[in-house]
Amino acid sequence: MRLKHIGLGVIITLVAVVVYYVFFGASQLTQELKAEVNRELQTLESQGFMIEDREVSESKEHFEIVFDDTEKITDYLNAQGAVLTEEESASLKGMKVGVDLAYLQDAYSAISFDLYPTTLPDTFTQGELTDEEKNRLAKINRLLQAKTFLLHMDINKMLDGFKGYLKDIDETFGEPGEEVTMQMRAMHFEGKIDGQQVSSVDQRLESFLIKAEEVLSIELTGIKSSYRLTGSTRYDVTAGYSVEKLSFNETMMQGMRSITIDHIEANTTTVISKNLAESELSTKIETIETIEENRTNKVTDLALNIKISNLDINAFEALQQTDPAEEEKIDKIVQEIISKGVSIELPNLSVERLYTQRKEMDGFALNAKVDIDKNLDLSVLQANPMVGISAIKADLTLSLSETVHTFLSQQPQALIAMMMFQPKEENGHKIYQIRLENGVLTVNGVAMQ
Repeated sequence: MRLKHIGLGVIITLVAVVVYYVFFGASQLTQELKAEVNRELQTLESQGFMIEDREVSESKEHFEIVFDDTEKITDYLNAQGAVLTEEESASLKGMKVGVDLAYLQDAYSAISFDLYPTTLPDTFTQGELTDEEKNRLAKINRLLQAKTFLLHMDINKMLDGFKGYLKDIDETFGEPGEEVTMQMRAMHFEGKIDGQQVSSVDQRLESFLIKAEEVLSIELTGIKSSYRLTGSTRYDVTAGYSVEKLSFNETMMQGMRSITIDHIEANTTTVISKNLAESELSTKIETIETIEENRTNKVTDLALNIKISNLDINAFEALQQTDPAEEEKIDKIVQEIISKGVSIELPNLSVERLYTQRKEMDGFALNAKVDIDKNLDLSVLQANPMVGISAIKADLTLSLSETVHTFLSQQPQALIAMMMFQPKEENGHKIYQIRLENGVLTVNGVAMQ
């Protein structure tokens, strides 16, 4: 993913070039594109990267981008929209990424490029290495030389759209008996460019597999995602993704453990107004099945909706980029977030049916809303944590089917709570209305003592 950000950093400002192609022909456009590439590479060099081994011909170029001054790189990439800590950036020092450019390569493309790592970061090669580590490093280097991990991208002649793919991967790593197989098939993407921004991206991936002999396997199939920029900031976004199947299998001494999830679909929308974000997420899953020590559990038709309002996006962004060790700075940012009156809603968390311990049950539904008093003083809270209870207002409604309620009543962990609070009866369901307000918690109108 970081390599993709770097590739876009090299190429995406090309959209600022005036479309001379229509008026002056391909030769003029090529010269303009070359001039823009030169300017962009100069920008990268001023932001902590080095450009090496550059070769330029009439219609092609090759060069390598080297991660050099990682502090500058961190600031630059974060300004471009990446979320990268200084520690993460420092771990990339010394890495080299090869770039092969082609101008007017076909009827679609104004410019095409292949992007691929050629040299591992210094952290992989520093210090004394064992023979095993040297052998492993040599194998990885052979993969890099073969351009095993390659991104290809084409930008069209109108400079308002692009398409590309990741090269298929089918590789086995490690020694006999400890081999790990990695497979990735048919990863393609396409999108549109508006001004100097990527305004939409659609991606699809046929399958992805990691398998470690007979011990572990992780597989995803039928992955699709979409992204649409809908407003004036990079956070004004509508996005979605779907996965046909996700499976995880692990063999342990106690037996096999597996998780299989069928048909995942998620959609999210974020709107920014006066630097405050309102974001909604909706997720649906057809089935989740787990098997552990020959015990099978399963849920069907899981739905989850979440809404967050009044989130200070500038403060949230600053929080992501702050070192966890800077506690005083973190407290200041969190105080800023609280002061805007952030609100969290859970309009729906529900499951249609559950299967567990050879029992089949109807499901449950939950909705909730939590508001935090914007006048809450974080320093007072740290001195007296009980202040936080009075600063939170929460409403929650839990609806249990008769079969789930009966099942929970038979569990020792839930027995005391079920005895303390009697549910309301409504359309054959057991209803618990839970409220926290002014520091008082009530369940179906009965205050907890």
